[in-house]
Amino acid sequence: MAQQPPKAKPAPFLGDLAVVWKSRRQIWRLLSRADKIGFGSGLLIMAAIAFLENQIPLLLGNFFDGVKNVAAQPEVLRATVFRALAILTALYLGKESLQLVRRWMVSRTNTRIEAETTVRLVGHLLKIDLGALARERVGSLHGRISRSVEGFVKFLRVVLADFLPALLTAGVAIYYGLTTNWKVGLVMISVMPVSLIITIWQVSSQKGIRQSLLRAKEDLDGTVVEQLGGLEYVRAANTYAAEVKRIETAAEARRAREMKHGQAMARFDWAKSVNEGLFHVAIIGYAIVLASHGEIDYGKVITFSLLYLNIARPLKEVHRILDETYDSSQQVSVLLEMLGQPVDKSFGVVTMRPPRLDGSIPLLECQDLVADYTTPDGDARRILNGLTLEIRQGQTIGIAGRSGSGKVLVGGVPINVLSREDIGKTIGYVSQVPFVFSGTVAENIAYGCGATTLDKIQDAASQAHIHEEILQMPQGYDTLLTERGGNLSGGQRQRIALARMFLKNPPVLILDEGTSALDNISERQVRAAIEHARQTRTVIMVAHRLSTLNETDCIFVFDQGRVVEQGAFDDLVAKNGVFSELVRSAEAT
Repeated sequence: MAQQPPKAKPAPFLGDLAVVWKSRRQIWRLLSRADKIGFGSGLLIMAAIAFLENQIPLLLGNFFDGVKNVAAQPEVLRATVFRALAILTALYLGKESLQLVRRWMVSRTNTRIEAETTVRLVGHLLKIDLGALARERVGSLHGRISRSVEGFVKFLRVVLADFLPALLTAGVAIYYGLTTNWKVGLVMISVMPVSLIITIWQVSSQKGIRQSLLRAKEDLDGTVVEQLGGLEYVRAANTYAAEVKRIETAAEARRAREMKHGQAMARFDWAKSVNEGLFHVAIIGYAIVLASHGEIDYGKVITFSLLYLNIARPLKEVHRILDETYDSSQQVSVLLEMLGQPVDKSFGVVTMRPPRLDGSIPLLECQDLVADYTTPDGDARRILNGLTLEIRQGQTIGIAGRSGSGKVLVGGVPINVLSREDIGKTIGYVSQVPFVFSGTVAENIAYGCGATTLDKIQDAASQAHIHEEILQMPQGYDTLLTERGGNLSGGQRQRIALARMFLKNPPVLILDEGTSALDNISERQVRAAIEHARQTRTVIMVAHRLSTLNETDCIFVFDQGRVVEQGAFDDLVAKNGVFSELVRSAEAT
């Protein structure tokens, strides 16, 4: 088979235009009907502003000729001057009033879209597959979220506040220039191809620099977040100087790149300004020549000079507008990519049959369950292999062991046909590192529990053995907690998470027990809270200290993804099997 010739690649400048044009269509689809109507109204206002903007050169040219013709008639001259100044004042007031309305509309629309897009994007990311998020650096992801939304809004702002007004004003100026005198009009528009050539050169030479600067900023964001996250170790290991040097090197590399880019931009701006200035001189000179030959009135020299400025003003901004729209269109692509991330399929499930929680059947049941997860290096690792087990209502279950297909049934209903809402109501989870956010103690306990009262929050805190400690805090339940509960002890964070579960009161409570990292007093308090939890619900405890499983009804011992032993604590120790080996190993350490 004959080899197909490669397709010709578009010129860089045309490629940039294609990216911007494609983003325009994508952005338009993201906008609501109300936003589109608002933009249409704004376009009409911009057209009116462009019309008024170009009436001023016409008025001043006619005014100059009118004054010259009636200079010998004082009364007529005064009337002419008064009338011209009144019209000029009305034009300026009308134009600036419309500008005020346009700016208000653009600001209102952009701020609304920014808020809506932020909520939409974060809401979507909260639903995507956890494995995809686990591969991201938190700081880099946060930077990408904020910059993609900013890029989306920036695209709209540049188009609405800069590009369209400039385009309409220049278009009307060209029309008036050509209809007033086509010869001067052609000279006026001849500045455009020369300026465009300089702009193409500018864009081509600087292509990719903005994107590399953005990537550098994302990397810097990620590094700073990593450093702040490990601040305690940085101080303990006395690596402060090395970390500062690390940031200094990255910041200096970015500064040098930005400086080089800024110098190049200044040279191109100088070339465009000189080009536009020379054309301005040429237009004034040519108009004077035509006026001296009687082809146009001398007042038209002023008209053409001001009309040219209305054309040249947008030309100075062509590169900035194109550069910013191209830059923001790249961020829009990132936004669309993140919005296109597939949502975890569990969010699309609608419960057809509610689970039975009356104790007549196993509360939780696994049938030949297989589960894999993807490691950070992209490899798949199997963690459950043909797991089959039953857990009855009211049991306390321990999970121990060495550190898809199949079924999981909740109340006799396969978990994959239960909605996220029903799963959340049925199963509560307290992780080894509890989720605590920046907010009041009461807000943290009530998180995810819907509308509630302070009495219920306090009752849940009492059950979790933390109520008295909360009362001793500076503002009690209104005390503000720092990010990740940094102003709480490990035991307090665990008990606030348990209080949240007591308030939510799910039938099943899964505890990824973290007492191994607690001091003795905190461990006793957390264990007391767990003991209270066992009295009224099914509890599944993933053990880090095997001694915490002493009081469980049944322990499932895992090895290589399978249940190899199950039974009570003492019975498993007596079997001299895997669990007994784990206990002896723990006692030896």
